[in-house]
Parts: sequence; structure tokens; C-alpha cells
Amino acid sequence: MMSQKIFKFMYHLLPTRLRQRIAFRMLKIPSENLEGLIFKIADTEEELEASFRLVYDAYFELGYCEPNETKLRATIYHALPTTTTLIAVFQNQIVGTLTIVRDNRFNLPLEKVFDVSVLRKHSSRIAEITSLVIRKDFRREKGGQVLFPLLKLMYEYSTSYFGVDHLAITIHPKNIDFYQFLLCFEQIPHTEVKTYFGTPAIALHLDLKCAPQEFKKHYADQPEHKNLYNFFVLKKNENHFLWPKRDYHKINDPIVSFSYFKKLFVHKLKIVKQFQETERRQIESYFDVTSHQNKMGSKRKNPRIEVETPCQIFSEYVMLQNNAIVKDVSRRGLRIYFEKNILLKSEFKISVQISKNKFSVLTAKPVWMSADLGMALEITSADQAWDEFIDLIYNEHFGSASEAA
Repeated sequence: MMSQKIFKFMYHLLPTRLRQRIAFRMLKIPSENLEGLIFKIADTEEELEASFRLVYDAYFELGYCEPNETKLRATIYHALPTTTTLIAVFQNQIVGTLTIVRDNRFNLPLEKVFDVSVLRKHSSRIAEITSLVIRKDFRREKGGQVLFPLLKLMYEYSTSYFGVDHLAITIHPKNIDFYQFLLCFEQIPHTEVKTYFGTPAIALHLDLKCAPQEFKKHYADQPEHKNLYNFFVLKKNENHFLWPKRDYHKINDPIVSFSYFKKLFVHKLKIVKQFQETERRQIESYFDVTSHQNKMGSKRKNPRIEVETPCQIFSEYVMLQNNAIVKDVSRRGLRIYFEKNILLKSEFKISVQISKNKFSVLTAKPVWMSADLGMALEITSADQAWDEFIDLIYNEHFGSASEAA
């Protein structure tokens, strides 16, 4: 019988079209019977650390990280409120994990090596998939039962909860067929194979706005056990998936408070020691708005938080835009993107849908407008609903003032 190593070597010598046919033949999507597995976002400190431990075990075995006493593998990106860690749970143990890092002021982890600026055109919001690990015994026995549902959670969370337009990932070139042929990823334009974590890597991306059409084109006529269009796009409310419960339209699910950041990332993992003083101050400002203002002398008392929620624009009671999207908010400002050009006025009335059944009415004046139909506005008057919305997301994003004490 041909060994696995020989098969892999021979496989990569085959023509592209033949490799694609083989990849489709080997594809097998798990059935609904997932034997007690639950897929969810990590929403406790214990779950977060358990996922870090799983990543450490896998990365240390592969030589991707140095040994450390904590036996945890995390980066500063894992602490940011714009990052979410997803987990697969079996009998109260985490058996699979991946992390989605949305674009932030430190950029994405892969940008230390790869240029992804082309993905940011037209106001696209990008995120990177990182720390994808399945526990060793589950990889051997039922890897597909963990991997594919975890990827479905990633896809649904990114599109419906996280406000992401593009997913980026770095992989070893030997794994490119799985991502390109089966998951519809493409190589990021103008990038090439480079060394990343001491090993060859290539950067890929998935355009989430086009993904449903791509999956349909590839899989619409396939049987259920090979139909990733049905699995990723059409199926919604599986019993094995726990989706975030949100009272307001927001796109962050932060769990790292300022005190927990200091406890784990500063004192235990000592991650912040890697950074210069200016970078350390930027990191601290992510976790507590009071610390940001008082300790650093910042004049920005109303920092912006990213959201993804619809709004309507009025001028003198005439609707100008019905399907504009609010991209970020603060107590005294917001940024909106329009479907089409809008005639600039000195002042607008804006109805923002802040939750499923709740709206806030604002008066705002334009500050600037970009070529990609984005507009920043200064709020001149706001209602109580807006203040409640901002209070909620500020408290979640920065923590309470008492934590900084």
C-alpha cells in the first residue's frame, strides 16, 4: 500500500485540474450527528486560556513557538476587542479553535510579511484567520467533524456578526489546494511565497460578498455530503452552534477586560515587554478609556468604535438615502457609507437602527467625505437611545473606570 508521504509527494506532481478532481472526491462533510460537539465563541477567560493552551501544544510540536512556563500561546492580537476566538467543545474540553483578528490600529499579524493593502479598497473591512488548531486525537479520528463546523462558525460569524468583507489567511503552500479548490480562497494579488514563522507561507483571501455565488457555482449540484454551498450558506440554525446574543447592533464581542489584560498578557505572558513605550501606550488605550484620557493626556474623549448597522438619511424631511451603513460611532460622531453619491448639506437628520426594534434619531453635520462614498459627521444633537447605545459599547470595549484604578 502506498504510504501517506509518497501519496502526498505524487499528488503535488499532478496537473491542477486532476488535483482539483481528487480534492473534490476526498471531500466529506460531517453529518448532523456530531456526537456532543458544540461550536461557539469563547466568552469566558477559562475558555480563552484553554484555547491558548491548545494552540501552544500544536505550535510547539511544529516548532512555531518557543517553550514557555505558562504553556500558553497568545499574541497581543488575542487581547484586542476587535478579535474573537472560536472554539469547538466536547465534554467540557476544547478540542478545536481558531481566532479571527479584524483590522485594527496595529494592522493584521500577517502584515509583518505580506502586503494586503489591495483588500482595503472600497472601504472593505478585512480580518485574518489565525491560530487554527484541532486537538491531536480529534485530528486523527474525526478531524472533519471538528474542522468543517468550525469553519462554518467562522464563515457565519464573520458575515452575520463581525462585519467583515474579506478573510485573509497564511498557510503552508502544501495546503493550498484545500483552501483554493474546496473553500474558494484566492491568492492575495501581488503576493508570493515568503518565510513566516520560520516556514514557507502563502497569503490567501476570501471575498465574503462574492462567496455565496462562488460556493453555489462549485457545489449547487453536489450531493449533501459534498455540498459546501448548502453547508456554509443555506443551513442556519444547527443544534450544535451557539450564536452570540446581542441586544444592540454591534460587531465586537470582547472578553478581555483591562484587569484581565494586565493579569494575563502583561504579568503572566509578558507580551507587552516586546513593545516600545509608544506601542505600550497604544495597547493600554485599547482597554480603558479612563486610562487613555488621564494617564496619556489624550484629548480624544470620544474614541470611535466599529459597528455595522443600517441608517436612513433625511434633509428637511425628504429621504436622501434609505440603505446607508454606519461603520463606526462615538458619542459625538459617526462614519457612514452610502450606496450612491449624496448632495452635501449643512446638516442631516439620521435615523440609525441601533437594535432589531430600536432606532435613534440624530442631527449631524458633515466633516469630510471620501472618494469611496464614506462620510464622517459630527453629531449636534442625539436622543437618549443613542447615549444608551454608546454607553453599552464603550463599557464593553474599554471596561469600567474602576478597573483602571
